[in-house]
This record gives sequence, structure tokens and C-alpha cells, in this order.
Amino acid sequence: MPYETVMDPAGTMRAFKSAFAEVVANPDWKTARLIERQRWNPYSFEGGSTCAIAGADFVVLASDTRMSQHEVNIITRDAEKMHVLNDNCVLATSGFYGDVLQLKRVLQSRLHKYRFDYRSEMTVDLCAELLARNLYYRRFFPYLTGAILAGVDENGKGAVFSYDPIGCIERLTYTASGAAEPMIIPFLDCQIGHVTLSDSADKPELTLERAKSLIKDAFRGAAEREISTGDKIHLIVARAGQPIEYLWRTALLLQFSTFSQAAYMFFMVYAGASPTLASCNDQNTTNCLTYEAGNCSTMRLDYQFKSINVEWSYVCNDAKTVKTSIAYQMVGVLVGSILFGQLGESLGRKKALMISMIGTTIAFFLTAFTFNLVTFTIVRFICGIFSGGQIVLALVFVLETVPKSMRMWMTLCISWSPNIIIFAGVAFWAQSWDRLSLAVALITSPAIFILSFLICESPRWLLQKGRVEEAKRVMYKIYKINKMPLSKKVVDEIFENEIHLKKSLTLKNVYTFADLFSHRSVSVPLLSLCICIMFTAINAYGIIFNIEKLSGIIFLNAALNGFLRYFFNVFFAILEPRVKKLGRKLMHSISVLTVLFSVLMVLYGNFTENKYLWKFESFILILAASMASQLFLAISVTATEMLPTPIRTIGYSLVQVFSRGGVIFAPFLFLLSEYWEELPLLIMTVIAAIQFIIFAVFVPETKGHSMPEQMPMKRSKNSDYQTPPDQELIEK
Repeated sequence: MPYETVMDPAGTMRAFKSAFAEVVANPDWKTARLIERQRWNPYSFEGGSTCAIAGADFVVLASDTRMSQHEVNIITRDAEKMHVLNDNCVLATSGFYGDVLQLKRVLQSRLHKYRFDYRSEMTVDLCAELLARNLYYRRFFPYLTGAILAGVDENGKGAVFSYDPIGCIERLTYTASGAAEPMIIPFLDCQIGHVTLSDSADKPELTLERAKSLIKDAFRGAAEREISTGDKIHLIVARAGQPIEYLWRTALLLQFSTFSQAAYMFFMVYAGASPTLASCNDQNTTNCLTYEAGNCSTMRLDYQFKSINVEWSYVCNDAKTVKTSIAYQMVGVLVGSILFGQLGESLGRKKALMISMIGTTIAFFLTAFTFNLVTFTIVRFICGIFSGGQIVLALVFVLETVPKSMRMWMTLCISWSPNIIIFAGVAFWAQSWDRLSLAVALITSPAIFILSFLICESPRWLLQKGRVEEAKRVMYKIYKINKMPLSKKVVDEIFENEIHLKKSLTLKNVYTFADLFSHRSVSVPLLSLCICIMFTAINAYGIIFNIEKLSGIIFLNAALNGFLRYFFNVFFAILEPRVKKLGRKLMHSISVLTVLFSVLMVLYGNFTENKYLWKFESFILILAASMASQLFLAISVTATEMLPTPIRTIGYSLVQVFSRGGVIFAPFLFLLSEYWEELPLLIMTVIAAIQFIIFAVFVPETKGHSMPEQMPMKRSKNSDYQTPPDQELIEK
């Protein structure tokens, strides 16, 4: 069949133009979404979905990672929609990505200012209110975002806050935003809210594992049914009070180190105990005048523990020579505090602590083979240098790697107090000073293995020294040990912010003791802490080093001291996280007032010759000595939390120098009773009162505050020093 030929092309064109003129702008076959795309819009919706679930002590957030335009135009499959704002808050966003980034910058700026002003991280409740206000202020030209803020609140409960673009806020158990919200919310309503289930249906408890499983199932369903939701998710879990393996490793290291420290400090309680002269020249006499006159050729001594006094016949007035030896030994601790404080900054926390632990173990072993008081004092002096290093480094090293919520709890439970009881048991078993020294060397040796193979260097110190890549490797290793996920983007962002901050502050890498006094905001509280800990040491060790003069058995008195110390440790450890007002200052005030009241009771009993109080004099003085444990802990933790990372070990070592200075004078405190019997107690009363005033006036409260990472900056000539914002590494 022949083809039909069009002979009028001009007419055909006129017909086409006529038909084209009848085309409407929005025909019926176009959807509302396609119609909207043809209009100009300042926003570009990049799609995506986010979801969050809050539990009893956890929160789980997730988002897909796809960014697309017009549903099918995929821009990237690795978009960051989860933003870790600080160690308390995580922001999940969907919508216009330009507004998302601007909102993130605004929040980060406000959070940095909060850290700068208050030296602590903003809580999730405060951050939720801050976000709501920022969104509301932009209500006339709002951020096109679907924001979800989540975290663990101050009570340890999971918190999820949902927002609309103009800042309307609601705290929910679960929520979702973005393109897949209409699919995810009904699913969670059924699985968590149980709104469509009958009363007889099984309603399992919302655990962390179930919450993670539900979020994964929700995104699987959304990815199959919603075109702009990707098939890969970014999931973050935050949990309160989660026991982690690395925390137990550091706790075990701290326990061994603390026993070694307590063993050194309390060794002379037994090794320097004065015996009683039972007989002289086979005559039952306790008169030291016969011995001191040189008329005692043979003597019999009564003692509870074979000390060096018994071994080398330091009795009666000669026992003062042993007290002088104790003072020389404490000078070694003072030297070690200064030396290892500087080594901890230059060599690193781990290397310096390793040297001190090895040296302490060897010195305890050699002590057992000394043959007179001179060699004994020399070896003990050397042992004191290494023990002083442990005292300075161990607590700082451990506290830099544990969450701030665990700092006070760990220092209260793992302290000298329980180790005093353990050491009393070891001394009772040993029954002689040389066997006791060998036992301590054997017990403390496992700490060397733990530190060598199970513990990493402090990431704070590495970052402060500019060793960023090594600090990252340590962070990844710690999280791997804890079997916890760690986003590379989150770590890179934290470290990049810290690097830029260091460059802007032009920080130096090596700090000395002179830097402790370069800023008034650091030097005044630090010197106040030094004075307080020196007064505490004089009062506490003045009683401990003369414990043989108290009535009762020396082992039981020492064990009672340890028991009371540990009882108050556990008591405050239980109260401290539950009572917000029980900070470092209130704990110090309660403890020092207890010491003051106890000493005043003994003074009152002596002046009034109250026989009832005389019966309890030993117990009251041991109670006063036991409260020193809380004072040492409050002062030590305050110093650790207050001092910036670059000078933390140096400053803490200065505090320990003053503490050892107090210990040097402590053995001579009760020797002043030769001039007036009540003079030692009167001195204890006066210095306790002065300590109470100094700590209350000049020392800031540090509970709940993040450790400052950088040195203070001076804002102007007439303004106070401010601590720059710090980046918490292990606080999550």
C-alpha cells in the first residue's frame, strides 16, 4: 500500500502549534511533588531518615547515610547525619543539608562557650533547651531540618527530644524524622508503645539489644519501601554506668600500685614499733634509766612485732633515732614526687610509672637484707623516691583514662583504706620486718606485667604532646578492648578541633614548675591545696607513726584505722553520685570538722580528767586519723580535676611534695609532749581549723566538671583567667 504523502507542511506546523498552545502548565498526570519541583525553592531536600530510642539507662540513635536529590539522584552514600556534640549529646538530622551544617556550627559554638565559661560539658537537658531556642529564633526563616537530640541525662536515664523546624520540643521514648518517618513510627508504636497489641500479647522489656535490633529492622523496611532512604545506617549507642573491660584493667593496676604506696607509708608503723623493756640484768624492771646509764648488760624486750628496734636494740630514748630515720625516709618520697612529676610530663605517664614500679619492687626486696640502721635508711630512702613517683603518677594516669562519673567512685573504693587492712594482715603473718619487706615485693610485682602488656599510654598526654596519630591508635585500641564501636569520623573531628585549638593558643610542648604560677586562677587554688594536704599529713601520720603508744594491739589498731577509713570511703562513694550537693568541698568540710571535733573531745577529756573519755581516747584518735583518708582523696581528686593536662602531673607532684613535707614532720609531733602533754593535740586543733578556712575560701568546686586540656588564657588585663574548652576523649 503506498504511503500517504503530506503535501501541506505549513499546515501541519500550524496544527502542532495550535495543539501546543492548549497544553496546561500542570496537567492531571503530574503529582504534587513534581509540580513543586518546577517552582523556585531556597531549600533542597536531600532526603534521608533518622530514628532514636531511649531506654532505662541507654539511648540508641541511627540514620541512613544516603544523600540524594529528586529521590533518584544520589549525591553520596556516606553522608554524616549523626553529629556528636559532646560526651552527653548527639544530634541526628535530616532535611536540607546546608541548614543541617549551619545548625551544627551554631550549637558547637554555644557548647564551646559553655565549656569556656563553666569548665564543664553541657548536659543533654540544657542542650535540648538551647536547640529549641535557636530553632525558635529562626521561626520566620526556619532551618529546614528534622532534628532529634539524644543522650544520657544527669540521672543516668536515656533522653530523646524531637523538634519541628520552629523549635517545638517534646521528650519521647522513641521518635523518627525524615522521609521514612511515616513508616518507622507505626512500627515502633507497635513494638515499643504496644498501641496495636492486645492485652494478652507478649510485651518484652526494652533492653539495649532489643532496641538496636528494632532500629535495624525499621531501617531495613524503610530502605525497601522509601526511595530516598539508603540501605546503610550509622548507629550510635550511649549507655550510663556500663562496666567496661579496660576500666577493670586500670582498676587492677591502681589497686596494686595503691597497696605498694600504702605498704611503704605504713611499713614503719610495724618496722619502727618501739618494744617495751621488760627486764634488765634478769631483774623485772621497766625503768629506762638503768638502760640509759649503761648498767643493763642483758635485757628482755616485750613486743608484738619484731621491728628494727628489736633487731638492733633501739629501746627507750634510742627509739627517737628510728623516728629520725622515718623523717629521712619521707624525704625520699618528697624527692620522688618532684622528680617523677617532671618525668611524667617528659617521658609519658606509662614509662615513668613503669620505672617507679620496678624501682619500688627491687628496693623492697633489698630492704630485707640490710644489716644496720644506716643501710636500712639508705635503701628505704631510695625506695621512697620510687614510691613517691607512684603516688604522683598512678592516680593521675588512671583518672585520665576513666569517665568523669567514675573518678570519685574509683578513688574512694580503691584507696589506701582497704589496703591498710590487707597490709595489717600481711604484717601479722610476717611477724618480722624483713619477711614483711619480702612479702610486699612479691605482692606488688604483678603490677609490672599489667602495666607492660594490658595498659595503654594516656591519650590525653599523647594529644597534649602533639602525637595525634599515636593518640588515635590508643583510642581505637581502648574501644576495641571494650568491644565498643568508634566512628572514625567522630575521632577525626575531635582530634582536628583539638589541633586547631592548640595552634590558635600557640602552646608549648614542655612545661615546668614555673608554669604552675604563671596564672593566678591555677596558682592560688593549687597553693591552697598544698597547705591543706600538708596539714592533713601532719595530723594523720602524727597519730599513725606513734600508734604503738595507744592502748591496744598494734595490728588491731592499724586494722581499725583501715576499716574506718574504708567505711567512710564506701559511705561517701554511695552518696557522692546520688547527692548533687555532695561535692569535693562539702566532703572536705565534713571530714575536717570530724577531725577537729574528735581532737577537741580528747583535749576536753584530758583537761577535765573525764575517765569515760579516757577509755575511748585511742578510738577517738584513730577515728580522727581515719578521716584523713577522705581529706587526702578530696584534695587529690580536686587537684587532678582542676589542673590542665599540660601541668597536671607537675602540679599534682607539688601537692605530694607538701604532703610528704607534712609526713616528715609527723613523727616528731607527739615528741612535743615532753614539753607539755597537750601540746600535740593543741597543734592538731589549730592547723585543722586553718585548713577548713583555706579550702572553703580559695579552692573551687570541681565535681562534674571536665578536666581542662589547655592552659588558661588571659582575656584582658581586668578580667579573670578562663580555661579554654577541652575535648573529652574517654568520657563517653
